[in-house]
Amino acid sequence: MDIRKATTYRPTVAVRGMMLLAAIGIMLSVVSCSADEEAEKSNSQPTTLEVAAFTRDYNISELPETRALPPGFSVYEPAEATDIDIFLCQTGMVNSHDVVSNASGHWRSHIIIDAGKQYYIYGYMPKNAATSAEVTVLDGNFANGAVLNLYGLSTVSQSDVGVIVGVKQGDSERKDITIVDDLRLGLFSFIGQNPSDGNFVYLLLDHLYSAIGLQMRINANYNTLRQIRLKSMQLLTNTASTMTAQVALRANATGSNPVESITWQPTAGESTSTIYTNAEGLALTTTYQDISTAMFASAMNGRLTLRCVYDVYDTAGNLIRADQQSDNLLPTLPSAAPGEKTMIRLTVNPTYLYMLSDPDLNNPTVSFEVM
Repeated sequence: MDIRKATTYRPTVAVRGMMLLAAIGIMLSVVSCSADEEAEKSNSQPTTLEVAAFTRDYNISELPETRALPPGFSVYEPAEATDIDIFLCQTGMVNSHDVVSNASGHWRSHIIIDAGKQYYIYGYMPKNAATSAEVTVLDGNFANGAVLNLYGLSTVSQSDVGVIVGVKQGDSERKDITIVDDLRLGLFSFIGQNPSDGNFVYLLLDHLYSAIGLQMRINANYNTLRQIRLKSMQLLTNTASTMTAQVALRANATGSNPVESITWQPTAGESTSTIYTNAEGLALTTTYQDISTAMFASAMNGRLTLRCVYDVYDTAGNLIRADQQSDNLLPTLPSAAPGEKTMIRLTVNPTYLYMLSDPDLNNPTVSFEVM
C-alpha cells in the first residue's frame, strides 16, 4: 500500500466495543423566537453553554446496569482547558460553527439557540487538535448524517481526539448526570427549548486515533552489571508530516455506531513526536514500568519507528555512556482500529551472545513484544 494514497478504515462489529470514547452533556440556556417583540428582545442575548461529560479509557470496562449510558462511560472532567468544536446544523445548512470551552471545571459558550427549532450537532474535541475543520451534509439532509473533515492533525499525538457520534436532549434540572435514559449512538438531533426551561444536551464521542501503551524494563542479568536511565521516547515516520481525516457519519435510530468510514490522507514529509521525556532519566528496573501512551492515525500502522534515548551507568553510579539511542520499527499491529489500544513491552538487553566485552556491555539493544 502506498501511504501517499488515502487510507480508509471501515468499522466492523468485531471492533465496535473498543471505539466509544465519551458522552458529554451540554447545558444550553436558549434563545427563543417570538412574535412578541418584548419577549424576542429579552430572549435574544447570547447565553451560556455548560457541559457535563462522560468518558472512558481505551480499555473495555462496564458500568453498572442501573445506568442507561452505553457500556464503559463515566464522568469526564478534563485535566486542562479543553474546547469542543461544534457545528450546529439545520436540514441542509450549517447554522453556526462555534466552540464549547471548559475552564475551572465548567463548560461555557455563547452559541445562540432558537426555541422550537430542530438542530443537528456534529463536531470533535479538542479543537486545537486540528488546524481547521469543516462539515458537509450527507444525502442532502443533516438528519441523515454528515461528513466531518479535520485538517492538520498530528500523525502521532498525546491528545485523545474524539468525534461526536451521538446526541440526546436531557433535563437541565437533573442533578445526577451519571444517569441518562436511553442515550444511544447514531442520533444527532435536539430541539431548542424555551430559555426559562433551559436545555441539557448529552454528547457521545468516539476515539479517532488508535493507541499504543508502552512499558519498559531491563534484562535481569544485565541489571547486575549496568543501570539504564531512560531519558526520552519518540515516534517517527518519514511518510507523513500531518494527516487529514474524513469521517463519514450515518445517522440511525438503532444505537449502532454511526461511523461508516474514516479516510486518512497523509501530507508528504517527516514527523517526529516526543511521547516521553525525563531530563534526569528514569531508572529502569527488572519489572515493567508504564512509560507512555500515544495515539496515532491508523494509516500509520506498520510505519512507525520507536526511538529510545537513555544513559548507561555502572553499578557504582558512574556515567559510562550518555544519550545512547535505539531505533525499532514497530511491527504491523494486529488491532489498530480507531479506539483500540495495543500494549508494547520493551526490554533493554546486552548485545553480547557468548562472551562479555565492554563495548557490548555499554551498548545494549532494546527488544520488544506486542501484547
